[in-house]
Amino acid sequence: EPAQSTKNLALRMPHPPPQNPKSKKILINHLTLCKYFLAASDKGLCMAECRRLGIPCTGILTRGEAEESLRRGGVVVVKPASDIGAARGVCYVRSVGELEEAISRCEGFGHGHLIEEFVPGGRDGMRTVVVVFGRDSQLLGAFTMQKLLQWPASGGVTVIGRSAQDSALLGQILPFFREWRWRGPAEVELKQDARDGQFKVIQINPRFPSYLRLSGLCGLDLATMAVTGESRERVGDCPALSSYRIGKRYLAPLLFLRSLAREASIHGWPCATRKLLPLTWGSWGGVAGFLANPIPILGRVFVRKHPSALSASQPNINC
Repeated sequence: EPAQSTKNLALRMPHPPPQNPKSKKILINHLTLCKYFLAASDKGLCMAECRRLGIPCTGILTRGEAEESLRRGGVVVVKPASDIGAARGVCYVRSVGELEEAISRCEGFGHGHLIEEFVPGGRDGMRTVVVVFGRDSQLLGAFTMQKLLQWPASGGVTVIGRSAQDSALLGQILPFFREWRWRGPAEVELKQDARDGQFKVIQINPRFPSYLRLSGLCGLDLATMAVTGESRERVGDCPALSSYRIGKRYLAPLLFLRSLAREASIHGWPCATRKLLPLTWGSWGGVAGFLANPIPILGRVFVRKHPSALSASQPNINC
């Protein structure tokens, strides 16, 4: 209920908002309905819904199917069944012996496990679509990006990304959000299957991604849209994207240094710098923004290192 949602959100804020109609309207205007947020956090349920709606997506495997695929020389992906972010717990399994270890690692996060087929494809085949919907499930803004480098390199957090405009991908994933009457932000990750050239959904995250500042650098303030419910230009029901600058790059500095060191440990520093440094061209403006205001990222690092500090001070939300 809206009143209860406002109350619970206020409990999680350092300073409860003023109790006036305008502030309440802003707070509840585009909060994702809790039942849908929790459902979208269930990776298996999301993939089942995509298949039902005819959206190309990765296949879900039983343990027996996974073992059979591995015996034939295939690769499977084991991940936590619920969204925990930052690619934590994701394992690329290449043998039956590794499968049990990967499942145990996922179970250690307390979210169960999910086994998916591996979608073959190159590094340049990764795409993301970020959307924001209004309270009436009206699409307010959309942003697409190509992942150029991830950590770990096999697939995970965006290290370097480049803004793009791909209306076809937006049109492909819209049926999911229309069916669920979505409101608020979400991110969809897709990978181009080298076998048939199709972009397939590999996961749906019911939240903004870590590279959100890239959309702002491109002139599309998705965060403000999510709060105010106002779009600079109405996107409408047709699969069209908002106008923003294309080709701008995002760079996560610390993850880039880790990626560079990892590549150097395998191929040597000359090869690593020749391979990775060109990917950073045009991305240092975003780094300057990070240096000017590092508080959000430092806060995220603190919470990750000291999760008890957050959980002890904030009650759980009852949905």
